[in-house]
Amino acid sequence: MHYLSDVTGLSMARSLDLSRLGSWRNNGAGMPSPETGRKNRDEATSMGFIIFSKMRPCTGWHSADTIAGMTKDEIAEVMTNIARLLEIKGENPFKYRAYLNAARALETYPGDLRSMAEAGTLQEIDGIGKAIAEKIKAIILDGRLDYYEELKEEFPSDILTLFELQGLGGKKIKALYDALAIASISKLERACRDGSVAALPGFGQKTADNLLEAIAQRKRNAGQFLLDDAMQLADELLEDLKGHPAVNLAEVAGSLRRRKPVVRDIDLIVSTKKPEEVIAFFVGHPAIERVLAQGPTKASAMARGGVQCDLRAVSNAEFPFALGYFTGSKEHNVELRSRALAKGWTLNEYRLAPTGEDSEAIPPIHSEHDLY
Repeated sequence: MHYLSDVTGLSMARSLDLSRLGSWRNNGAGMPSPETGRKNRDEATSMGFIIFSKMRPCTGWHSADTIAGMTKDEIAEVMTNIARLLEIKGENPFKYRAYLNAARALETYPGDLRSMAEAGTLQEIDGIGKAIAEKIKAIILDGRLDYYEELKEEFPSDILTLFELQGLGGKKIKALYDALAIASISKLERACRDGSVAALPGFGQKTADNLLEAIAQRKRNAGQFLLDDAMQLADELLEDLKGHPAVNLAEVAGSLRRRKPVVRDIDLIVSTKKPEEVIAFFVGHPAIERVLAQGPTKASAMARGGVQCDLRAVSNAEFPFALGYFTGSKEHNVELRSRALAKGWTLNEYRLAPTGEDSEAIPPIHSEHDLY
C-alpha cells in the first residue's frame, strides 16, 4: 500500500470536504503550515472532531526506520527480505524459511509487539524462535537491525526488486545472480533479449519470454490512474464484498478514499470472522486478472486496466483503526501516534492500548469517528 504526502484521516462517513479540510499543507520544509494547521483544526472541531484534543503544529517527524514510523507489516517485510537475501546467498533452507515463518506470524498476530519486546516474550508467538525474536526486539526497541543492514551490503541495492516479477522466485534469482550477476530488472531484460537467460540450465527460451512479459506487465502497471476510473472499479469490488455473507464492514482506504485526483492503486478494508474465505472470494472476482500475493488476512492482485488492488481483512474491533491507518498518509499516522504516546497510549493499525499504569483512560472506540 502506498501513502502520499498529504495528511488526512477524517471520517468520510461524515461527508467532509477532504479537498478543503483533509490535509495539512506542507510549508516546504517537510512540516505542516501553522496557519493551515490551525485552520484545519478549527474546521474539524466545528464539525465534531477533536483529534486527540489539544492539537498543535508538530515539531518534527519520526524517522521511517524507527518503530514510531514502522508498522507490524513493515517489520514482517524486513523478515521477508532477510529470508530472500539468505536464499540468494545459498543459506540452508531451514534458516531462511524460519524468517518467512516469522513474517507470516507477525502479519497475523493481534497483540502488542512493543510490550512483548520490552518484556522479552516475543518468542511466545507461534512461529517465532528465540534467535529471530531477539532480532525483532532489536528492530522494535532500537529502530534498526545491524544483521539486516550488513546482509543488504552483501548485494546490489536493486536485487530485491526482482521478486516483484511474476514467476521469478528465490531459486531462479540466485541462479541469475550467480551465473550472470543479474541484480536488477533492467539487466535481466537485456539478458533475456540477448539469449543469455535462455542459455542457462533450467531456464530456456520459454522462461526468458515469460520473464520479458512479466517485465512488460510491471512497466504497464507502474502508471497512475484517474480518480473517476479507479473509483468505478473500487465501487464494483466494494459492492460485491459488502454482499458477501462473511463480510460485516467494507470500505475503500488509501489515496482513493482521500480523493486524490490521481491514484496508483486501490486499497480495501473489510471486517470479517472468516478472513480466508473473503480473501479467496476477492482473488476470484471477475475483475481480478492476476494474483500477486495471497495470505490468510490480505491479498494483492492486478485488476482489469492494470490497477493493483490490495485487500486487508481484520476483525470488527480492529476495523476503525485499520480504516484510519490505511486512509491516512505516513506523516499523518506518525503524528497521531505521537499524540497517542503523549497520553500514554500506543496506537497502531489494529488497536489503541495503554503503555503503562499511569496512562489516561481510553474511551470506547467503535468507529473511525470515535478514534478521531
